Amino acid sequence: MDTLAQDLRFGLRQFRKNPAFTIAAVLTLALGIGANVTVFTWLKSVIINPLPGVDSSDLMMLKWRTPEGNGVSLSWPDYLDFGQRNRTVEGLAAGRMAAFSLDGANTQAERVWGMLVSANYFDTLGVKAAMGRTFVPAENQGAGGHPVVVISHQLWRDRFGGDRGIVGRDIILNKQSFKVVGVTPPGFQGSTLGLRFELWMPAVMQPVVLSGSGSLSERGSHWLEGYARLKPGADARQAEADLSGISAQLTREFSQSDRFPRAILTPMWKEGGGRVLAPVMMLMMGVVGVVLLIACANISNLLLVRSAGRRREIAIRLALGVSRARLIRQLFVENGLLALAGGSAAMAAAPVTGQLLGKLAPASDLPVSLTSSVDVSTFLFALVLSLVATTLFGLAPALKGSRPDLVEALKDDSGGATGARKSWLRNSLVVAQVALSLVLLIAAGLLLKSLSNARAADPGFDPRNVLVAGVDLSPNGYDAARGRVALRQMTEKISSLPGVTAVSTVRRVPLGLGGTSSSVAEVEGYTPGKNEDMLVYTHIVGADYFHTMNTPLISGREFAPGDLQQTQLVVVVNQTLAKHYFAGGDAVGRRVRLGQDWRVIVGVARDAKFQSLSETPAPALYFPVNQVFASEANFLVRTSGDPAAMARGVQEAIQGVDASLPVYSMRSLEASISVSYFAQRLGGSLLGFFGVLAVALAAVGIYGVLAYAVAQRSRELGIRMALGATRGDVLRLILGQGFNLAAAGLAIGLGIAVGVTRLMGSLLFGVSATDVPTMLTVSLMMMGVILAASYFPARRAMRINPVSTMRYE
Repeated sequence: MDTLAQDLRFGLRQFRKNPAFTIAAVLTLALGIGANVTVFTWLKSVIINPLPGVDSSDLMMLKWRTPEGNGVSLSWPDYLDFGQRNRTVEGLAAGRMAAFSLDGANTQAERVWGMLVSANYFDTLGVKAAMGRTFVPAENQGAGGHPVVVISHQLWRDRFGGDRGIVGRDIILNKQSFKVVGVTPPGFQGSTLGLRFELWMPAVMQPVVLSGSGSLSERGSHWLEGYARLKPGADARQAEADLSGISAQLTREFSQSDRFPRAILTPMWKEGGGRVLAPVMMLMMGVVGVVLLIACANISNLLLVRSAGRRREIAIRLALGVSRARLIRQLFVENGLLALAGGSAAMAAAPVTGQLLGKLAPASDLPVSLTSSVDVSTFLFALVLSLVATTLFGLAPALKGSRPDLVEALKDDSGGATGARKSWLRNSLVVAQVALSLVLLIAAGLLLKSLSNARAADPGFDPRNVLVAGVDLSPNGYDAARGRVALRQMTEKISSLPGVTAVSTVRRVPLGLGGTSSSVAEVEGYTPGKNEDMLVYTHIVGADYFHTMNTPLISGREFAPGDLQQTQLVVVVNQTLAKHYFAGGDAVGRRVRLGQDWRVIVGVARDAKFQSLSETPAPALYFPVNQVFASEANFLVRTSGDPAAMARGVQEAIQGVDASLPVYSMRSLEASISVSYFAQRLGGSLLGFFGVLAVALAAVGIYGVLAYAVAQRSRELGIRMALGATRGDVLRLILGQGFNLAAAGLAIGLGIAVGVTRLMGSLLFGVSATDVPTMLTVSLMMMGVILAASYFPARRAMRINPVSTMRYE
């Protein structure tokens, strides 16, 4: 311990004597370790602990998979049967998200997001109430008979002022009275990664608060997500086989039960926002690992240069009898101090940088909440990373520095060419930095090109100059008849505003986070093949929708205000549905049936994107809102100018019909659909930042190597100039050395990039993983940066005075 304390004191004195070196090394390490710690906190919140306050290690999301590969949610009757009959699941819960109107005593109604859940929801998640209780088994029975609610800690604090007497009080949700029975623990947000819910009520209250959306009695009404916690010793494959067997039993027992032959269990982080975030986070973890390698290579070069300056000191210590092992330990202690200082600086910034993930969340009317936290695991990760960094950047300099040529070092022949001949290690580190930086920049370039392609892609409609304004009528007590009247009145008021050129509505905004609906269709005159899936996507839109969205009609007409419930039932289909089911004939005038009603096709619209820009066109049809009512409506307001300037007028027009109706998601359609390329934007932004950071580190590295080489070769360069070499010759000599290092790094980096970028396929849009223009552009830019970094040492070499140099020698 005495010798360790001695080594620590000596190391600290060394750093105080060289403050510039110490600051540069600590900042470089802080950037490398800090980037890793930041992304680790993000990765932890997305994959390792995707649900705050929940042990999700053996918690799975349950869905059904049709023979055609479509995912299907659960029905309430099937959920009850699966929960009773399975042998591999410890707890099977169900839930569905929904928006509610929360009335205040003296304030306007507030739109809050919550869930309708089975009574065992909290028990399955392993969440206990912080105050009061959660739900009891009796609250799984009796449709509409349990008006109770559990609220979140945040809603209790923000809306009810942290009132300790909240349990037992009544609150008004969707014009109905509900008794608060419990408050969740702080931090608990719900069971969907990336979304924060404020309240939970029993699923049996569905007929009261979600009339027309789902059913408690129909097996074909699939409106619930399943959450399964596996029994100890059971794995996902066993549980899938068990649940699939139950599905087959139900098919035999109930002729009206849908046939879903396969159950699919997926980890919670692969659902919800995890589908988008997980690939980006895993990519970023690899990226920041590369940044750390580059930072370590940079520090190694600094230490190699520093050890060359300490050759005389080290040689004297060895000559006085200090063992090489003792010397290496001293050097490792110094390196460890650097790494711990860099790690400490990174940890000091982690609480701030870790929260940046939430600021990157896309705009949406959904309750998006991306949280991350710094805990013990983060500190342990930073500590381990500091130790790894010590080994990575300290091993080679320590070994090389502890083995100097004693005679040469004691003579202190610092002006010769020996250092230049032995610079292969420093050069190799610079080549590695250039290669790794190139890989990061190429990856960033591909993602940014994907982002550009996504923004320029044709989604089948024109998002420019369109304002989106959302309303939900059902929470405010509207039934279908009153809702249709209200929507018509609101549309008329908005249409009369100056600057408005077209107005319509859509239940769910295309390319948003709201998803889509689907249903099984029957097509007149079409005989489906064996096991053919007749699933079609369905959209509920207002009159003039296709004109408002600038979506061309291939044939027929679009919906008109006169398409009412008492008139002929009609639909508009997309190109894909028309081609698939009416090959060789016009679809207009033909009929399709969904449920009990046959509907006449009055128009065929061009295919449009609804779920993602990369989706394959699938059969879809559109219902007029005047015939198939949806209480959730998003007004689409096309304007002659900036849509943001119309926001206030549109809100006043809506609330001129109902002043108590909350208006949400007031933003441009362009901003709304930006969520469809969120992964490219997030990945491109982060990769671009880390790529620029890596290039800066590589430029500093090559500058340091060449500056040291110029200092080592000062005598040689002086002799060259004395013998007639011009300043231009010296400039070309040093720049040539930088060019050679850059060329070697670029060649190696291109080879690595060709293999690595293929792993990014799921994040690329409209661009190949080996896009030649991107690789060529990035390589030329990288070469320019390296030559610029090489110019300054070369310029210093040009100013060497041969007379002064030779007189000094």
